[in-house]
Formats: sequence, structure tokens, C-alpha cells
Amino acid sequence: MSDDRPEKRSGFNVGARARVAIRWSASTRFIGQLISWSLTLVVIRLLEPEDYGLIAMATLLISLLYLVNDVGLDGVLIQSRPLDETMRQQILAAVVIANLTILIGLQFAAPLIAAFFSREALTPIIRVLALQFLFHIFETLPQSRLERDIDFKRRSLVELGATLAGGLVTLTLAIRGMGVWSLVWGNLLTIMTRVIGLNYIAPCRYRPRFSLIGMTRHLRFGRMILADRALWFVFSESDKFIGGKLIGVEQLGYYVVSQNIATLPINKLAGLVRSIAFPAFSEVQAERVTVREYLLTTMRMAAIVFFPIFFGLAAVAEELVPVALGERWTPGVMLLKILAVVMPLRMVSVLFPPVLWGIGRPEVSAGNYLFAAIFMPAALAIGAVWGGITGLAVAWLCAFPIVFWFFLAWTARLLALPTSRLLATLALPALASLVMLLCIEALRLAIALTFVQLNPALTLLAYVLSGVLVYSVIIWTLHREGAKELLRFVTR
Repeated sequence: MSDDRPEKRSGFNVGARARVAIRWSASTRFIGQLISWSLTLVVIRLLEPEDYGLIAMATLLISLLYLVNDVGLDGVLIQSRPLDETMRQQILAAVVIANLTILIGLQFAAPLIAAFFSREALTPIIRVLALQFLFHIFETLPQSRLERDIDFKRRSLVELGATLAGGLVTLTLAIRGMGVWSLVWGNLLTIMTRVIGLNYIAPCRYRPRFSLIGMTRHLRFGRMILADRALWFVFSESDKFIGGKLIGVEQLGYYVVSQNIATLPINKLAGLVRSIAFPAFSEVQAERVTVREYLLTTMRMAAIVFFPIFFGLAAVAEELVPVALGERWTPGVMLLKILAVVMPLRMVSVLFPPVLWGIGRPEVSAGNYLFAAIFMPAALAIGAVWGGITGLAVAWLCAFPIVFWFFLAWTARLLALPTSRLLATLALPALASLVMLLCIEALRLAIALTFVQLNPALTLLAYVLSGVLVYSVIIWTLHREGAKELLRFVTR
């Protein structure tokens, strides 16, 4: 029952399959996110900041445990070539044990987590959310099979359906006044629908084999992936932990919603990038020249896309928040501005782990995240004590560029690439996006000086259209080859 299917790869190179994967995934996710974001914005209007603060506290540990629920062995399923049926059965056994252990452990840990945050309401929320690990048992094998083959067409449709189903349930329950429980049940339904769909399109009918014979090398690789993910979680999610403890649930709610808006593109697209990049780099892991060129090309195209998205988000935050979320969420405007500016670097940094995993060096990625897991929480704690939720956002702005440089320098060194070549891929898109942001600010000042009161929604639309125009002209004039490269990749 091998799923390696070498005949499927003949005459169909990695770059071509990656293009097809991105085209399908990006198009379905774009459609799904348009609908999902619309539903989310309505839900945010219906719920209270405290609801989002509670769900952030409840999902902190659960999100970490989800990252480690397959003991890092999903990476083995993707990276190792070849991989036989026995190994898949052994990996499934490890996944079963890990998920059941997590489920039982969370039932006992829920009151302790609630006591830590001084929120008794967290106990039932955590216990219900823990049920997702029953479904995650059946997720690892089909998902890894699709990622290994860079087969994202059917998977994208499944994820689109799951996103819509979960979003509609969340909205319906929010309308019925279910508060934070609308987020809980919507989350569970999304996961259940997704896992059922994955097993339908990529069935993996294996029985678990509870044996460690021949697993030493794979467990060593999985252990490093596990450490990498856990350390990533500590550095990227510690702001919620610190905010929940030092700031309070309502203020944390404002911060979480602002961060959710700022990270909507990165949360959805980062998973897409990781899912496609890891198997692509794994397949060419022996060809370091190809690996270097893939990384440079991917960074170049990512910079062209993500710098304007996030800088544009920062530029229009003042209009976007009241129009999209309502006036009661205006405390989040400054948070959104600050968080959005640093997001392009966070998005680009997502590329480094798949490269390092793909060439069989997950310990280097784990070392990068170890530094981040020490440095960022310290900066965030200082920021929270100094300035509350605004201090948390400022800490990201000031501290993450240092973390990014650390990631970039080590990755460049391992691949024998000058750091200047990697930084050069970011320079022009960053400059063009900064000019775009300044032009929008200039337009805002010009409108203010006319003393004309414009419709907020129309003003927002004017800023967005002017920003798109300014950025397009600059990037086409100064970085035409990069723009053409992106167009060829998407359309070819």
C-alpha cells in the first residue's frame, strides 16, 4: 500500500507541482477567506472583548499540544524517501497514544489552567475543546500523504468546506447569544469536518503497530521537529500568556482581536507556504544550488505580495476598525497599526523552517526558535509591564527584527548564501510599500485639510485603491523582473 507513486512524478517537476498547489490552494483559500472573514467580522460585532480574551486563554495550551500531537512524525512521513507501510503503522500508533494522552491530560489540567488565569469559566471550555484530539488521531496520515505528493487540489476544497461550515455555525450561535461558546463549537465543527474530508479524499487504512523497531532515526528527526514547533509556539504565542496574566481578560480581548486581524493573512497563508515548501525542499534536498535558488525566488515573490498587504493594513487601520468591527473596537486601532508593520518579516520568516527541515537539518531551525523563545517573551514581558497591550505590540515591533536577523543569518550560513543576497530580495518591495503607506497618509491629511466629511466606507475604499495604484506603479517601474516572475509563477 505504498503511496510514493513514482510514476506520478515523472515528467512533472517540483516547481510545476508547487505552482499547481499554490494556484489551487491560494484560489480556494482566497474564496474561503473572503466568506470566512466576512462571517468573522459579523461575529466580532456580536461578541464582547471578554469572549475573545477567554478563548485566547483557553486555546493557549491546546494550540501548543496540537503542534506536538503527532510527535513530529508527520515530518518523517513527508521528508523520508522511501517510507514503507510498516513505518506508517508505527507512526499511526504513536499518534494514537499521543492524542489520547493529551485528551485525558487536558480533562485533569483544565481546572488548574482556570485557576492560573483566575477564570473559573475556562474549565468547561477547555474540556470541550480537548475533544478535538479524538479527531486529530485520523488527521496525520491523510494530510501527510497529500503534502508529500504536493497534492493540494482536493485538500483545498475540503478546507474550504470546513471553514465555511465552522464559520456558519459560529455565526448562528453568536446570533443566538451563545457568546464564547459560539467560538468553541464552531472551532470543533471546523476540525471535525476537515478530518472527515481528508480521510474521504486520501484514505489511509492502516492498523496501528505498537512497536519501535526501526524507528530510532525517525524518532530522532521527529524529536527535533517537535522541539522546533514547541519553541515556535513559545516565542509566537507568549504574548497572550503574558497578557492574560498581567493585563486582564477584557484588555486581552482587544489585543487578540487586533492581532487576529493583523495576522489573518499570515495565519492562513503561512500554513499554505509551510505545507508546500517542506515537501518541495525535501525533494531537492541533495541539490543545494537548487535549494538556494528556490529560497531566493520564494522570498522575492513573498516580499512583493506581503509587504504591501501588511503596510496597507497599517495605513488604513484608522478607518478599517470602526467600519468593519464597530466603534467599540477603536482601542484596537493603534495596536493594529503597530502589529501590521512587523508582519511582513514574520511572514518571510515562515520560509526558513521548511528549508531546514527539507534538507534534513531541523536542529538548526529548533536552535533558531530556542533563541526566539528566550528573547521574545522577555521583550513582551517588559512591554506589558511598561505599556499594557500597547507595550505588547511595541515589543513585537522592536524585538522581532532582531529575531528575524538571527533566523536569516543562520539559514544563509548553512546554505552558503550571503545574507546580503537574501536581504536584497526584500529591499524594493519594502521601500515601495513604505512609499505607498506615506502616500495614503498624505491623502488622509489632504482630505482633513478640506474639512469635508466623507463616508467612512468610501474613504476606506479610496485609500485602498490609491495604495494599490501607487504600489503597482512603483513595483512595476523599479522591480519589473520580480513582478513578471510572480505573474509567470501564478499564471503558468
